[in-house]
Amino acid sequence: MLAAEQFNRQLSIDPEWLAPCYYQGEGRDDGSSMGFKRIVRCCLLMAIFCLCGAVKAMPLTTVAQDSRPKYMQDNQGDMQGVAVDILRALEQQDPELKIEGYDRLVPLTRIKRMLKEGFIDLFAGLAYTPERERDFRYLKPPLYRLRYIAVVRADFPLDKDRLATIEELASQGRMISLFGTAASDYLLRRGISVDDGAKNVEAMLLKLLAKRGDILFYHDLGLLHTIDELELNDQVQVVSMSYRSYDHYLVVSEQLEQPYLDRLQRALQAIHDNGVLEAIGQRYHLKPDP
Repeated sequence: MLAAEQFNRQLSIDPEWLAPCYYQGEGRDDGSSMGFKRIVRCCLLMAIFCLCGAVKAMPLTTVAQDSRPKYMQDNQGDMQGVAVDILRALEQQDPELKIEGYDRLVPLTRIKRMLKEGFIDLFAGLAYTPERERDFRYLKPPLYRLRYIAVVRADFPLDKDRLATIEELASQGRMISLFGTAASDYLLRRGISVDDGAKNVEAMLLKLLAKRGDILFYHDLGLLHTIDELELNDQVQVVSMSYRSYDHYLVVSEQLEQPYLDRLQRALQAIHDNGVLEAIGQRYHLKPDP
């Protein structure tokens, strides 16, 4: 499938040039010269079919998720973010890898369906679950690790001797988290009351500063980036505890052909081993594994 698509995309051949290769009717063969040309052109076309995959790599397809700073648009509308930086690092590691489509924002539910059905080849930045592993492949090593942290107002009277568990932390004030996220579910599963009415990280922080809650609970990637972006470092304090951590992975469609899968795996292992993955993560406040 990919090889056929590659041929259609990469080549543009005048049908008239090819006509002698397949025309079998009367009146077209004007002698031995035309017959010779027909043979030569047919041979050239067959060679192109055989070699097109080796000459230029077929672009692999992906999409972006509306989740800052994993994927985010800059002032010029260009896509940036930790996942985009990783995809570009993979391309730089293996120039034969071409990845396109990360300028398209798509909801996560649809992304998972597109992966499962083979409409996209890969996606960067997905957490592991056993259910998801039945639908697509997870490549290792992971791209980066997320840690759930807490943030309070700078003047909040936090008892730092009662932080060992999330229950001790929650007993000190009203919890805020983000609607429909694993962070909110984590609190609710433990019987902790949480205001998760906010729709994005900025709204959560504004609610905290307005004293409509006391303790904000979310992962470090989104939270620390937004605090920097809104220049709120002097108005909040980060609780230096990690109450839960998990990894984000590069995942690929089950329908992706093995040669492409192998190239991705080799490139991913290389940027892990040479420190590129860690350097990208540190640009976004992500701590390396101990």
